[in-house]
Order: sequence, then structure tokens, then C-alpha cells
Amino acid sequence: LAGRIAAHDEPVAALRAYVTELFALASLPGAVGYAGVLVREHRRLSERHPLELQVALAPLVELLADHIAAVTDTREARRDAETMFRMLLQGIDDVIVGRVDDAAGLAEYLWGFCWRGLAGERGETG
Repeated sequence: LAGRIAAHDEPVAALRAYVTELFALASLPGAVGYAGVLVREHRRLSERHPLELQVALAPLVELLADHIAAVTDTREARRDAETMFRMLLQGIDDVIVGRVDDAAGLAEYLWGFCWRGLAGERGETG
């Protein structure tokens, strides 16, 4: 994921790539099983082993937090990243179980939704 994001020099484009490339990677042949386990086990582990889950997901959440911090003036980039990551996992779950057929379309929708929240009063478009 980091390699795919690094192809984007502009910070907002890199943050957008986090969202769209996460969905693209989860949709690759062979990755669907892994993505399914991730979203199913996320719920169970968050209840039974929250600290271990936090450590396991830290690289993905920190990568997201770094990109959020690069484009916003928030002091809560980590909290924003955790919230956004949970929403993205729900979207991936929707794709995996067949509630949504268009993973790329959902990724774009979620990107727009999250960006409007992150951009806040700046009113920027991404």
C-alpha cells in the first residue's frame, strides 16, 4: 500500500490513493480471502484482544495518520485515521460479502465523504 501511495507526489492525491488503493488491493484475486478474514476478525479481536489488534493494524493506521497530518491542521490525525480506517474496513466488508458490486465506486464515495470531513472549513475538494 505504501508503495502505491508513494507514486503520488501531491499530499491530497496520496491520501486519496490510500483509500482507493486499499480497496484495489482488497479486490485483487487471492486477496479476497485475506480481506474477508481481516474484516471478520477485526470485530472479534477488537472485543477480545484490543491491544494486540491495535499493534497489528498500527502500520496501516499510522500510514493513514501520516497522510492525514500532511494535508490537515488537525491535532487528532491518529484518532481521525482510526475512525476513517474502521469506516474503510466496513466498506471492504460490504464488497467482500456482496452488498456492493462496485469496489472502485465505493472507494471513491468513501474518499469524498472522508475528505469533506477532513477538509472541514477549508472547503477544499479532492
